[in-house]
Amino acid sequence: MDAMLHELDSRMDYLDGEPVTTIYIGGGTPSMLSTKNLSRLCQRLKEFANGTLEEFTVECNPDDVTPELASLLFVLGVNRVSMGAQTFSDERLAFIHRRHKAHQVKEAVENLRNTGINNISIDLMFGFPDETVENWKNDIEQALSLGVQHISAYSLMYEEGTHLYKLLEEGKIKEISEEVSLKMYETLITLLTQAGYEHYEISNFALPSYRSKHNSSYWKRIPYLGIGAAAHSYNLTSRQ
Repeated sequence: MDAMLHELDSRMDYLDGEPVTTIYIGGGTPSMLSTKNLSRLCQRLKEFANGTLEEFTVECNPDDVTPELASLLFVLGVNRVSMGAQTFSDERLAFIHRRHKAHQVKEAVENLRNTGINNISIDLMFGFPDETVENWKNDIEQALSLGVQHISAYSLMYEEGTHLYKLLEEGKIKEISEEVSLKMYETLITLLTQAGYEHYEISNFALPSYRSKHNSSYWKRIPYLGIGAAAHSYNLTSRQ
């Protein structure tokens, strides 16, 4: 944390005076930080934004979002939370080694709303071995029942060198067909658009006025500063 904050201080001029309207803490699991370090990071980032902040997102594991953490995030000025729900099947969660249970997603959403954080995004995953379109439809319907403002959905990928890839190579699991995967994606679009979500990016759906401002800024070539291990920054006018 000391190194990250030092990096932020050393790169204060990178944005050439551009206002900081969004902050996104993620790419890892910031909800596992200690209360002290999470507070240090959020407070310093808010100082960096200097009053121009519109959207402040923190990624969380569903099982980390206790009433205490939700209250802390609210006090720290976080107004948007993104959670990796992935699936509402405990069996499939275990398959991808997620530590939370399906019921904890609902509990996390309730904890956030009870503290006043009402801009909530969840990630879903489809294309598990042996998953059917009906299984996937059930996941979507459970996500919709939560009434979250934003849903992102991704197809399961088998990355070389991972445990899943090894299982695939050994013939212990079988990848779903392209036809089934396409049907799942089409089902996703149909159900979410029927429920009033706008399909504004390939994998992203939002209720009206709840597009991710941070994600959208990438497409609009708005300069951004990344800090931390492997973080990426972009500023067309900067020579740094």
